[in-house]
Amino acid sequence: MTTAHVVVVGSINVDLVALVDHIPAPGESVLGNRFMRAHGGKAGNAAAALGRLGIHTTIVGCIGADEFGADSRAGLAAAGVDVSRLLVHETASTGVALIFVDPHGENVVGSVSGANFELSPDLLETQFNAIEEEPTALMINLEVPMPTVTRAVELAHARGWIVVMNPAPSRSLPDELLAKIDVLTPNSGEVEAIHVGGIDGVLATGCGAVVITRGAQGARIHRAGVPVVDVPAFDVDVVDTTGAGDAFSAALTGWLATGASLEESVTVAAAAGAITVQAAGARNEQLSAAAVAALREAARPQ
Repeated sequence: MTTAHVVVVGSINVDLVALVDHIPAPGESVLGNRFMRAHGGKAGNAAAALGRLGIHTTIVGCIGADEFGADSRAGLAAAGVDVSRLLVHETASTGVALIFVDPHGENVVGSVSGANFELSPDLLETQFNAIEEEPTALMINLEVPMPTVTRAVELAHARGWIVVMNPAPSRSLPDELLAKIDVLTPNSGEVEAIHVGGIDGVLATGCGAVVITRGAQGARIHRAGVPVVDVPAFDVDVVDTTGAGDAFSAALTGWLATGASLEESVTVAAAAGAITVQAAGARNEQLSAAAVAALREAARPQ
C-alpha cells in the first residue's frame, strides 16, 4: 500500500466544555455538573486523530502567542502530529470554542476564530512549499478564510493529492471548487446548504464522492453512476458526540491515502467516530489503529 502523508488545514481551538442537564434555550441559564478544558478545532481534532491512527500527518494552521496556543501545539505533538508548519500570530488569540454537552452526548458550540482567520492564502502556500516529504492527501474544513481554503484545494489538486473536505460550518461552495474535491463529507443537515442541487448537484460538478454522515444511522456513499452504498454505524455507548465527524473524516482521509478503497475507508472512519464518542471532549486518547481493528472485530453493527 502507499505510504500515507496527510496534510490537515484548518482550525486549532481550545475547547471550554460544560456538561449540563440540558442544552439551554435562548435566555435560559442552566447549571452544569462538570467543566473541562480540552484541545479542539476541526483541523486540530482531525490531525490528532490521524496521528493516533499512525498516519504521518502535518498540520498547517495558525495559533496565538498565548497559553492556549502553546498548549495546542503541545497537544498535537503528543498525538504524533508534525507541528513544524503551525504558525504563531503575535496579536490574535488562539481560537476558542464554548461547548455545552447534555447527558445524551448532544452538544451546541459557539466559536471565536481568533488566529485561525489569520491564515492567508500566501502564508498557506509558503507552508505547503516548505513540506519536505511529499504528501498524498489533503484534509480540510471551512473554519479558515475561504480564499485560503480555495488556494489549499487548488494546490493539492494540482499536485495530485487526494482532497477530502469536511464542509463545516456549511455554506454554499462554487462548482469550480467542488470539482477539485475527491470526497466531501457533510452531515445530512449540511448538504443542501452546499449546493442548490443537493447531492446530485455536487456530483454533477465533478466532485468524486459525497459521503453523508448520519450519526447512529451510519454513513451513505454517493457517487455519480454508482449505486448508493450504506455503511452501518457501530453500536457503542455515546458520551459526547463532539469531534466525531472530525475523527470520521480524518480516518477516511488517512485510509484513502494508503490506497484503500472508499468503502473500506468509510468503514474504518465509522469505527474511528464510534471510538471518539465514548469519551468526553473532541479527542479520545484511546483512538488507535488497534482500537479500530478491535471494534470492527468485536462490535455489532446496527
